[in-house]
Amino acid sequence: MPVEQEFTNELTRLLQSGSAFFVYCLPDGTPRMADPADVRFTPWPGCEGTMEICTESTQRDEYRRALAVLIERLHKRGGKTVMSRTICGKHNCDMIQLAFDFFDAYPHSYRTLFYTPLTGAWMGASPELLYKIDNGRLYTMALAGTRELSKSPWDEKNTEEHLMVADFIEETIAAQTPTYCRSPLGTLRYGSIEHLLTEFTADASQLDVERLKNALHPTPAVGGYPRCEALADIAGIERHSRNLYSGLIEFEDTIGAQRLCIVNLRCMQFDAERYCIYAGGGITAQSDPDTEWAETEAKSAWLREHIM
Repeated sequence: MPVEQEFTNELTRLLQSGSAFFVYCLPDGTPRMADPADVRFTPWPGCEGTMEICTESTQRDEYRRALAVLIERLHKRGGKTVMSRTICGKHNCDMIQLAFDFFDAYPHSYRTLFYTPLTGAWMGASPELLYKIDNGRLYTMALAGTRELSKSPWDEKNTEEHLMVADFIEETIAAQTPTYCRSPLGTLRYGSIEHLLTEFTADASQLDVERLKNALHPTPAVGGYPRCEALADIAGIERHSRNLYSGLIEFEDTIGAQRLCIVNLRCMQFDAERYCIYAGGGITAQSDPDTEWAETEAKSAWLREHIM
Protein backbone atom coordinates (compact mmCIF):
# COMPACT_ATOMS: atom_id res chain seq x y z
CA MET A 1 0.00 0.00 0.00
CA PRO A 2 1.34 3.48 -0.74
CA VAL A 3 2.14 5.19 2.56
CA GLU A 4 3.58 8.66 2.52
CA GLN A 5 6.96 9.10 4.16
CA GLU A 6 5.61 12.04 6.14
CA PHE A 7 3.02 9.73 7.71
CA THR A 8 5.54 7.05 8.68
CA ASN A 9 7.89 9.72 10.05
CA GLU A 10 5.09 11.09 12.23
CA LEU A 11 4.26 7.62 13.56
CA THR A 12 7.93 7.01 14.31
CA ARG A 13 8.09 10.30 16.19
CA LEU A 14 4.98 9.43 18.21
CA LEU A 15 6.33 5.99 19.05
CA GLN A 16 9.73 7.25 20.10
CA SER A 17 8.22 10.01 22.23
CA GLY A 18 5.81 7.66 23.99
CA SER A 19 2.75 9.43 22.61
CA ALA A 20 -0.40 7.38 22.06
CA PHE A 21 -1.63 6.72 18.51
CA PHE A 22 -3.94 4.26 16.73
CA VAL A 23 -3.74 3.30 13.05
CA TYR A 24 -6.07 0.82 11.38
CA CYS A 25 -6.82 -0.62 7.93
CA LEU A 26 -10.10 -2.29 7.09
CA PRO A 27 -10.03 -5.17 4.58
CA ASP A 28 -8.73 -3.86 1.25
CA GLY A 29 -8.57 -0.38 2.78
CA THR A 30 -5.84 2.18 3.35
CA PRO A 31 -4.37 3.33 6.67
CA ARG A 32 -6.50 5.64 8.79
CA MET A 33 -5.98 7.14 12.21
CA ALA A 34 -8.45 7.24 15.07
CA ASP A 35 -8.12 9.11 18.34
CA PRO A 36 -6.67 6.53 20.77
CA ALA A 37 -8.84 8.05 23.49
CA ASP A 38 -11.85 6.75 21.53
CA VAL A 39 -10.48 3.21 21.22
CA ARG A 40 -11.48 0.66 23.84
CA PHE A 41 -9.05 -2.15 24.63
CA THR A 42 -10.21 -5.28 26.46
CA PRO A 43 -7.23 -7.47 27.44
CA TRP A 44 -7.37 -11.19 28.06
CA PRO A 45 -9.11 -11.93 31.40
CA GLY A 46 -6.71 -11.37 34.27
CA CYS A 47 -4.33 -9.19 32.22
CA GLU A 48 -5.72 -5.83 33.25
CA GLY A 49 -3.21 -3.10 34.06
CA THR A 50 0.04 -2.16 32.37
CA MET A 51 1.00 -4.86 29.85
CA GLU A 52 4.67 -5.71 30.20
CA ILE A 53 6.13 -7.36 27.12
CA CYS A 54 6.83 -11.09 27.46
CA THR A 55 10.50 -12.02 27.00
CA GLU A 56 10.45 -15.85 27.12
CA SER A 57 9.56 -18.02 24.13
CA THR A 58 7.50 -21.19 24.52
CA GLN A 59 9.75 -24.17 23.85
CA ARG A 60 8.50 -26.93 21.55
CA ASP A 61 9.04 -29.76 24.05
CA GLU A 62 7.26 -27.78 26.75
CA TYR A 63 4.34 -27.10 24.39
CA ARG A 64 4.06 -30.75 23.32
CA ARG A 65 4.11 -32.02 26.92
CA ALA A 66 1.43 -29.54 27.97
CA LEU A 67 -0.76 -30.50 25.03
CA ALA A 68 -0.40 -34.21 25.74
CA VAL A 69 -1.71 -33.64 29.28
CA LEU A 70 -4.51 -31.41 28.00
CA ILE A 71 -5.57 -33.84 25.26
CA GLU A 72 -5.87 -36.63 27.83
CA ARG A 73 -8.03 -34.31 29.94
CA LEU A 74 -10.24 -33.51 26.95
CA HIS A 75 -10.66 -37.23 26.20
CA LYS A 76 -12.33 -37.53 29.60
CA ARG A 77 -14.51 -34.42 29.61
CA GLY A 78 -14.87 -33.36 25.97
CA GLY A 79 -14.85 -29.81 24.66
CA LYS A 80 -12.02 -27.61 23.45
CA THR A 81 -9.28 -25.40 24.90
CA VAL A 82 -7.31 -22.82 22.91
CA MET A 83 -3.63 -22.90 23.80
CA SER A 84 -1.17 -20.20 22.77
CA ARG A 85 2.59 -19.87 22.57
CA THR A 86 5.05 -16.99 22.41
CA ILE A 87 7.99 -16.32 20.11
CA CYS A 88 10.19 -13.67 21.72
CA GLY A 89 13.50 -12.02 21.00
CA LYS A 90 15.42 -8.83 20.29
CA HIS A 91 15.12 -6.90 17.04
CA ASN A 92 16.83 -4.20 15.06
CA CYS A 93 13.80 -3.26 12.96
CA ASP A 94 12.02 -0.17 11.78
CA MET A 95 8.78 -1.35 13.34
CA ILE A 96 6.61 1.21 11.57
CA GLN A 97 7.83 0.03 8.16
CA LEU A 98 7.54 -3.60 9.25
CA ALA A 99 3.91 -3.00 10.23
CA PHE A 100 3.01 -1.57 6.83
CA ASP A 101 4.80 -4.46 5.09
CA PHE A 102 2.74 -6.80 7.29
CA PHE A 103 -0.41 -4.93 6.29
CA ASP A 104 0.49 -5.41 2.62
CA ALA A 105 0.94 -9.14 3.13
CA TYR A 106 -2.60 -9.57 4.52
CA PRO A 107 -4.78 -7.00 2.75
CA HIS A 108 -8.09 -8.76 3.49
CA SER A 109 -7.63 -8.68 7.27
CA TYR A 110 -8.37 -6.12 9.99
CA ARG A 111 -4.99 -4.50 10.54
CA THR A 112 -3.89 -2.36 13.47
CA LEU A 113 -0.77 -0.55 14.64
CA PHE A 114 -0.92 1.34 17.92
CA TYR A 115 0.77 2.43 21.09
CA THR A 116 -0.68 3.51 24.41
CA PRO A 117 1.12 3.72 27.76
CA LEU A 118 -1.17 0.99 29.14
CA THR A 119 -1.03 -1.53 26.28
CA GLY A 120 2.43 -0.87 24.93
CA ALA A 121 3.02 -1.07 21.16
CA TRP A 122 1.30 -3.69 18.98
CA MET A 123 0.79 -4.58 15.36
CA GLY A 124 -1.70 -7.12 14.06
CA ALA A 125 -3.50 -8.43 10.99
CA SER A 126 -6.50 -10.21 12.42
CA PRO A 127 -8.98 -12.19 10.33
CA GLU A 128 -11.60 -12.13 13.08
CA LEU A 129 -14.29 -9.72 14.25
CA LEU A 130 -16.24 -10.13 17.44
CA TYR A 131 -18.80 -7.80 15.90
CA LYS A 132 -19.37 -5.03 13.39
CA ILE A 133 -22.35 -2.65 13.29
CA ASP A 134 -23.05 -1.12 9.90
CA ASN A 135 -26.30 0.59 8.83
CA GLY A 136 -28.18 -0.84 11.79
CA ARG A 137 -27.10 -4.45 11.17
CA LEU A 138 -24.88 -6.41 13.52
CA TYR A 139 -22.43 -8.83 11.96
CA THR A 140 -20.39 -11.46 13.78
CA MET A 141 -18.57 -14.66 12.84
CA ALA A 142 -17.42 -18.04 14.01
CA LEU A 143 -13.86 -18.53 12.77
CA ALA A 144 -12.29 -21.79 13.89
CA GLY A 145 -10.62 -24.73 12.22
CA THR A 146 -7.32 -24.20 10.41
CA ARG A 147 -5.38 -25.96 7.67
CA GLU A 148 -3.12 -25.25 4.72
CA LEU A 149 -5.02 -24.37 1.55
CA SER A 150 -6.67 -27.50 0.19
CA LYS A 151 -9.55 -28.69 -1.99
CA SER A 152 -10.08 -31.80 0.16
CA PRO A 153 -12.98 -32.14 2.63
CA TRP A 154 -12.26 -30.80 6.11
CA ASP A 155 -11.37 -33.40 8.72
CA GLU A 156 -13.53 -34.27 11.72
CA LYS A 157 -11.27 -32.53 14.25
CA ASN A 158 -11.50 -29.12 12.56
CA THR A 159 -15.21 -29.45 11.78
CA GLU A 160 -16.03 -30.39 15.38
CA GLU A 161 -13.89 -27.54 16.68
CA HIS A 162 -15.66 -25.06 14.41
CA LEU A 163 -19.17 -26.19 15.29
CA MET A 164 -18.46 -25.66 19.00
CA VAL A 165 -17.80 -22.00 18.20
CA ALA A 166 -20.65 -21.51 15.73
CA ASP A 167 -23.27 -23.16 17.94
CA PHE A 168 -22.11 -21.14 20.96
CA ILE A 169 -22.44 -17.87 19.03
CA GLU A 170 -25.88 -18.84 17.71
CA GLU A 171 -27.12 -19.69 21.20
CA THR A 172 -25.79 -16.40 22.54
CA ILE A 173 -27.49 -14.31 19.85
CA ALA A 174 -30.73 -16.32 20.10
CA ALA A 175 -30.88 -15.51 23.81
CA GLN A 176 -31.48 -11.86 22.82
CA THR A 177 -33.40 -12.08 19.54
CA PRO A 178 -35.11 -14.83 17.53
CA THR A 179 -34.58 -12.96 14.26
CA TYR A 180 -31.05 -13.56 13.05
CA CYS A 181 -29.40 -15.22 10.06
CA ARG A 182 -26.76 -17.97 10.13
CA SER A 183 -24.82 -18.56 6.93
CA PRO A 184 -23.92 -21.96 5.48
CA LEU A 185 -20.49 -23.25 6.44
CA GLY A 186 -17.77 -21.60 4.35
CA THR A 187 -14.06 -20.81 4.42
CA LEU A 188 -11.91 -17.73 4.82
CA ARG A 189 -8.40 -17.58 3.35
CA TYR A 190 -5.54 -16.06 5.35
CA GLY A 191 -2.34 -16.11 3.33
CA SER A 192 -1.29 -19.74 2.88
CA ILE A 193 -3.85 -21.10 5.36
CA GLU A 194 -7.63 -21.16 5.55
CA HIS A 195 -10.26 -21.28 8.28
CA LEU A 196 -13.78 -22.59 8.53
CA LEU A 197 -16.22 -19.67 8.67
CA THR A 198 -19.86 -19.23 9.71
CA GLU A 199 -21.34 -15.73 9.58
CA PHE A 200 -24.25 -14.29 11.57
CA THR A 201 -26.29 -11.13 11.08
CA ALA A 202 -29.06 -9.54 13.15
CA ASP A 203 -30.91 -6.26 13.61
CA ALA A 204 -28.68 -4.29 15.99
CA SER A 205 -31.70 -2.43 17.42
CA GLN A 206 -32.97 -5.73 18.85
CA LEU A 207 -29.74 -6.36 20.73
CA ASP A 208 -27.99 -5.03 23.79
CA VAL A 209 -24.61 -4.95 22.07
CA GLU A 210 -22.57 -4.47 25.24
CA ARG A 211 -24.32 -7.40 26.91
CA LEU A 212 -23.85 -9.49 23.78
CA LYS A 213 -20.13 -8.64 23.68
CA ASN A 214 -19.69 -9.67 27.30
CA ALA A 215 -21.61 -12.90 26.71
CA LEU A 216 -19.57 -13.79 23.62
CA HIS A 217 -16.07 -12.90 24.80
CA PRO A 218 -13.95 -14.92 25.06
CA THR A 219 -15.59 -17.12 22.43
CA PRO A 220 -14.61 -20.79 22.04
CA ALA A 221 -12.45 -19.60 19.10
CA VAL A 222 -9.95 -17.98 21.46
CA GLY A 223 -10.76 -19.53 24.85
CA GLY A 224 -12.54 -22.81 24.50
CA TYR A 225 -15.69 -24.66 25.49
CA PRO A 226 -17.06 -25.12 28.08
CA ARG A 227 -15.73 -21.68 28.95
CA CYS A 228 -14.99 -22.08 32.66
CA GLU A 229 -13.05 -25.31 32.20
CA ALA A 230 -11.15 -23.93 29.20
CA LEU A 231 -10.16 -20.70 30.95
CA ALA A 232 -8.98 -22.75 33.93
CA ASP A 233 -6.85 -24.86 31.56
CA ILE A 234 -5.28 -21.74 30.05
CA ALA A 235 -4.56 -20.17 33.45
CA GLY A 236 -3.02 -23.40 34.72
CA ILE A 237 -0.96 -24.37 31.67
CA GLU A 238 0.21 -21.22 29.86
CA ARG A 239 3.25 -19.69 31.54
CA HIS A 240 3.03 -16.35 29.71
CA SER A 241 0.64 -13.44 29.97
CA ARG A 242 -1.60 -13.05 26.93
CA ASN A 243 -1.86 -9.31 27.56
CA LEU A 244 -3.92 -8.04 24.60
CA TYR A 245 -3.50 -11.21 22.52
CA SER A 246 -7.01 -12.59 21.80
CA GLY A 247 -8.42 -9.55 23.58
CA LEU A 248 -10.63 -6.95 21.93
CA ILE A 249 -10.06 -3.65 20.14
CA GLU A 250 -13.23 -1.54 19.71
CA PHE A 251 -13.37 1.64 17.66
CA GLU A 252 -15.44 3.55 15.13
CA ASP A 253 -14.35 3.82 11.52
CA THR A 254 -13.67 7.51 10.97
CA ILE A 255 -15.02 7.44 7.40
CA GLY A 256 -17.53 4.61 7.08
CA ALA A 257 -19.34 5.19 10.39
CA GLN A 258 -19.02 1.49 11.24
CA ARG A 259 -18.50 0.34 14.80
CA LEU A 260 -15.98 -2.49 14.92
CA CYS A 261 -14.74 -4.85 17.58
CA ILE A 262 -11.68 -6.77 16.41
CA VAL A 263 -10.32 -9.89 18.09
CA ASN A 264 -6.60 -9.18 18.41
CA LEU A 265 -5.00 -12.17 16.64
CA ARG A 266 -1.95 -12.70 14.37
CA CYS A 267 -0.28 -10.00 16.42
CA MET A 268 2.97 -8.93 18.00
CA GLN A 269 3.78 -6.72 20.97
CA PHE A 270 7.04 -4.81 20.74
CA ASP A 271 9.20 -2.05 22.15
CA ALA A 272 12.40 -0.39 20.98
CA GLU A 273 14.46 -3.56 21.45
CA ARG A 274 12.21 -6.57 22.00
CA TYR A 275 9.27 -8.34 20.42
CA CYS A 276 6.76 -11.01 21.38
CA ILE A 277 4.74 -12.81 18.70
CA TYR A 278 1.64 -14.73 19.80
CA ALA A 279 0.09 -17.74 18.08
CA GLY A 280 -2.45 -20.29 19.20
CA GLY A 281 -4.79 -23.06 18.20
CA GLY A 282 -7.84 -24.97 19.35
CA ILE A 283 -7.10 -28.26 21.11
CA THR A 284 -9.63 -31.11 21.23
CA ALA A 285 -9.42 -34.78 22.12
CA GLN A 286 -8.55 -35.46 18.47
CA SER A 287 -5.58 -33.07 18.38
CA ASP A 288 -2.02 -34.11 17.68
CA PRO A 289 0.68 -32.02 19.45
CA ASP A 290 3.01 -31.91 16.44
CA THR A 291 0.19 -30.87 14.10
CA GLU A 292 -0.89 -28.16 16.54
CA TRP A 293 2.69 -26.83 16.77
CA ALA A 294 2.84 -26.72 12.97
CA GLU A 295 -0.40 -24.70 12.96
CA THR A 296 1.13 -22.06 15.24
CA GLU A 297 4.19 -21.98 13.00
CA ALA A 298 1.97 -21.29 9.99
CA LYS A 299 0.00 -18.59 11.79
CA SER A 300 3.14 -16.76 12.94
CA ALA A 301 5.24 -17.41 9.83
CA TRP A 302 5.26 -13.93 8.29
CA LEU A 303 6.25 -12.12 11.46
CA ARG A 304 8.83 -14.75 12.43
CA GLU A 305 10.44 -14.60 9.01
CA HIS A 306 10.56 -10.80 8.75
CA ILE A 307 11.60 -9.75 12.26
CA MET A 308 15.31 -9.00 12.59
